[in-house]
Amino acid sequence: MSEAEENYQKKYALYSYGISKIKEITLKELEKIGALELFYEIDMPTVEVLSDMQWNGMYVDEEELNQFGKELTTKLEDLTKIIYELAGEEFNINSTKQLGEILFEKMKLPVIKKTKSGYSTDVDVLEKLKKEDPIIEQILEYRQLTKLNSTYVEGLKAYINPKTKRIHSFFHQTITATRKN
Repeated sequence: MSEAEENYQKKYALYSYGISKIKEITLKELEKIGALELFYEIDMPTVEVLSDMQWNGMYVDEEELNQFGKELTTKLEDLTKIIYELAGEEFNINSTKQLGEILFEKMKLPVIKKTKSGYSTDVDVLEKLKKEDPIIEQILEYRQLTKLNSTYVEGLKAYINPKTKRIHSFFHQTITATRKN
């Protein structure tokens, strides 16, 4: 056995010993707080399920995802034209400052809320303004589709494993995180 192999074995023997000691302490603490049944009946069975989900991943048909992205882009382009027409000019719909100027200065819609940097155009404000002008409904839909495209179309692409064509997330009892491959 080489020195590297021997060091490897010693290292993992030490880890195993440490884990066995932590196990004893953890079980005693769980018993003290009355959580032993929860641990054995809920937490431990869930570990196996989460492990399977993590290992197997979720298959993603990248071609279908791209097609959906194209459909969203077309809808966003159509909405952009409608919004520009209703506003009477072109502007950056994603700019809170420019959108605020269009809605509250040019179109004279009621100002619901102001921030340090200008007019608020958050969802709550726009929802309250829905009945004031048809442009609001279009802006809300534009934002929804933009979020859908950036988060679930473009956002997921970076996480697809090129070999398995799957997204392999890390699952934990209290948190969930997705990693890039």
